[in-house]
Amino acid sequence: MYLDDSYELSPEFFLLVKGVWEQFGEEIGHKDFNLEMTWIHQGVIFDVSWKKEGIAFRLKRWGRYLFNVKTAFIDLADSHQELLHQYNRLETSRQLLQKQTLRLETAYDIATSIRQSSQMEETLRTMTQALVDDAECSSARIRLMKDAEGNDLVMEASSGIDEPSASPITRPIVSDEKQVGEITIRPKIGGHRSEVEELLDYLLPIIGIAIHDSLVLRAVTDYKDNLETKIDERTAELRTTQVELSNTVRLLRNMQQVQNRFFTNISHEFRTPLTLILGPVKEIADRMDDEKTREELRIVLKNGKHLLRLVNQLLDLSRFDSGNMKLQASPHNIVPLFKGFVLSFATYAESKRITLECNSLEDEMIAYVDREKMEKVFSNILSNAFKFTPEGGRLEVTMMRKEQHFTVSFRDSGIGIPREKLPRIFDRFYQVEGNDTAAHEGTGIGLDLTKKLIELHKGTIAVESEEGKGTTFTIGIPLGNGHLRPEEVHEEVSGGRQMQQATIELTSTERVVKPDLNMVTEGQKPIVLLIEDNADLRNYIKRNVEGYYTILEAVDGEDGWKKSLEHMPDIIVSDVMMPKMDGFELCKRLKTDERTSHIPVIMLTAKSASKDKIKGFESGADQYLMKPFEAGELRARMQSLIEQRRRIREHFRRKGIFELDESNITPLDKKFLQKVGSLISQNISSTSFSVELLAEMAGVSRSVLHRKIVSLTGEAPVDLIKRIRLNRAAAMIENKTGNISEIALDLGFANPAYFSECFKKQFGIPPSQYSRKSTSR
Repeated sequence: MYLDDSYELSPEFFLLVKGVWEQFGEEIGHKDFNLEMTWIHQGVIFDVSWKKEGIAFRLKRWGRYLFNVKTAFIDLADSHQELLHQYNRLETSRQLLQKQTLRLETAYDIATSIRQSSQMEETLRTMTQALVDDAECSSARIRLMKDAEGNDLVMEASSGIDEPSASPITRPIVSDEKQVGEITIRPKIGGHRSEVEELLDYLLPIIGIAIHDSLVLRAVTDYKDNLETKIDERTAELRTTQVELSNTVRLLRNMQQVQNRFFTNISHEFRTPLTLILGPVKEIADRMDDEKTREELRIVLKNGKHLLRLVNQLLDLSRFDSGNMKLQASPHNIVPLFKGFVLSFATYAESKRITLECNSLEDEMIAYVDREKMEKVFSNILSNAFKFTPEGGRLEVTMMRKEQHFTVSFRDSGIGIPREKLPRIFDRFYQVEGNDTAAHEGTGIGLDLTKKLIELHKGTIAVESEEGKGTTFTIGIPLGNGHLRPEEVHEEVSGGRQMQQATIELTSTERVVKPDLNMVTEGQKPIVLLIEDNADLRNYIKRNVEGYYTILEAVDGEDGWKKSLEHMPDIIVSDVMMPKMDGFELCKRLKTDERTSHIPVIMLTAKSASKDKIKGFESGADQYLMKPFEAGELRARMQSLIEQRRRIREHFRRKGIFELDESNITPLDKKFLQKVGSLISQNISSTSFSVELLAEMAGVSRSVLHRKIVSLTGEAPVDLIKRIRLNRAAAMIENKTGNISEIALDLGFANPAYFSECFKKQFGIPPSQYSRKSTSR
């Protein structure tokens, strides 16, 4: 047909085109070739579709009746060429996708071969079979020559059937940059060798990794099997050893029990005769007039006591070894407690002309300690220090708080300990050897026991020393009781603890103050100050009363006055004839000073004239004892004064400080109590009124106020203030002065709940019930 550039209205042309396309479809032979022609307004739509290898093709074209015939044929030819081009591109992509899929499937089979079996041979067989199944190989063989550690290994696996006509392809297998084997494959007949080589090169790194992992797994499995075998063998050996060890432990325990029984029995066997020796010898020495004989008896007593101390130490060590040494810790204000331990060596230090100092950076520190055991600790450390410190030397004891511990350091100016000997200083039975120590040989058990006693308190002990310059022992005791087991805590509250409890019962607006450094209250031994210039007489009195009192010593009247102000003792025993200040002047000063007027005084004198007795009583002495005197009489008089003081305290507990009809207190003390009572009454409604403010208003220090109030009334100042307020509260409730909250506020209690708690503690019932009880009456 001739086509020109003109336009014609020719629907027949579309029929002709349809026929041409149908013929074209038959010629190319595509499956499911279909041509549909749909007539529309002023035109037609051709819809051509076919399939090839599962891929569907479709082409739509639209024509109008009015068109250029030549242009239409050209457009039709261009569309056909575009269709063929797209088909060829899709075909190429399909082939590449198929090749990549084959690679990935083979790589996956090889990579997962190690998971299919823990046996190396089975893993290799899985790899070769994957190559035969997926990689167009007629056969595949893998041969290993080295294991994971580089040791020689012979292992081979193969799959498929060799095609002799096909040339083999061989590649090395590399693991950790070392050749461990090789792989050989043969392509299938008719296969493309280049494609097989390309696939093998692609898979080779994956094969290397899989074989490396398999070799490692094999090594781990072998190690595990060997380890299990060794463990079984070792377990059998351990069972045998355990049986032998159990038998040994049983024998050692039996031996330990025998040893402990021996030490316990021998200690008690020594203790009984020693008691029978020391008691009579002491009495004989007290009665003996011959000074030489008395001195010899003193030597017997001294060594007998030393032997008793050694027996006690052996018994303590035996208890430690058997596990029977138990801690019985109770709360103590350890500052005055430890200071008392140190001062008990004052006489001994004086006799050896050694300066003994005891300093504390704290006034009060509450710790849970076993008093008896801590006394042994101090005794052992101080005894050692005195033993190795020459005359004219110095021993300084310093106490301070260090974080959550209370530390005590004992620094002496003795001969020191060689540096190389320090690590063994706490070993049992160990003694430092040397010319300087030969004269001071001991048993070597004191420091071992000391260390165990400190560790029983969960504390620490350390030593520093420089030969020729001295030694420092430092112990640390934890504060509080959080470090102790419940069975180790015994809430037998000491005086220091009572004072602390009384202090913390203050309301939130009151200031909490510390008690005096050397405060001694109920629950502790009374403090006795012995003022005597004769050392032997001081020791004699001390020996006869030290079981009942804590002893302080002064060498003359002036020393006694200073120590009275420093320690505020519960009772003073003083000689009359002394240098610097005699007993009469001292007693007069004590009784006329508001700080010390409450302290009972016993005067010792050899003057028997009536005027001397009168002078003594005029100076304010409470008791007057003639020399020579019996130790028993002195103890009785001291106890009488202590009991008298107890009755005075009981009187004030029952009737308060406003009824001063007690004749056994001095006018100065009555005046003092009246002033204190008046100040409390004047400030009874102030919530900011505190013990420290009371002391300031009374014109005395807080420690003096505390000591005097406790000595006279048996109560700490804070408790006295609270008692007066609560007594006033009870009266106001009875008189219906106001409701309970108003009364509490009027009497200085900022917290009504705290007021009710204190009221119930004092009167046994809460204020609400007290009010109803008063109404019913």
